[in-house]
Amino acid sequence: KFTNDTSHHLEDGIMVATDIEKFMLVRIKVYDKTNNLGYEVQIERSKSKKAVTADCRFSIRYIKFLTK
Repeated sequence: KFTNDTSHHLEDGIMVATDIEKFMLVRIKVYDKTNNLGYEVQIERSKSKKAVTADCRFSIRYIKFLTK
């Protein structure tokens, strides 16, 4: 389970929490295919944090890269 703090995006008004979640849903690649989350990857959100739970091989650097 990886947690990513997105409060700086929300405070600056760059993105809305739902937009960040949609962006991650569309952009995360599972087995080299986008929009292929299936049961392997789940995204949960709270106010300013996104939690990504992965059952397959996954890198925290990839999540940081997407939300940079």
